[in-house]
Amino acid sequence: MKKHIGISLFFMGCFLSLSATNYLVATNGDDSNAGTLDKPFVTLQEAQSKALPGDIEE
Repeated sequence: MKKHIGISLFFMGCFLSLSATNYLVATNGDDSNAGTLDKPFVTLQEAQSKALPGDIEE
């Protein structure tokens, strides 16, 4: 039973991480950008304001 719960939690974690969005921050960015690799934000606050639970700010 514990094995089945562990396997279920593992797969739930995998599926949740697939829907996560990465928001990037760089000193040469701009807060009007989309937060992507090519167009990062300049402040962590902007990345945090766009992020939803499970998203990643880098």
